[in-house]
Amino acid sequence: MILIASATIIYFIGFPQTLESKKIVLIIIRSVFIFLIFSYMTRLFFDFEPKKFLRDHKYEGYIIAFLFLNYSCLLIVGESL
Repeated sequence: MILIASATIIYFIGFPQTLESKKIVLIIIRSVFIFLIFSYMTRLFFDFEPKKFLRDHKYEGYIIAFLFLNYSCLLIVGESL
């Protein structure tokens, strides 16, 4: 998934974009971020020691929290951070 997101970002930055291709690129990147949030929450939920998991993956947790906050703002306000 990360490779797909990286390739999409390289394509977005390296080639001229039309309005339709910008929409497709943003859908792909948002889908990857949603997958990462879901994956983190699933691993946290099914871990036998959630406190240890949070301690061991705290930086990943910060990034996931920022992504979650960003999507919440996007849904509520209509603009991302």
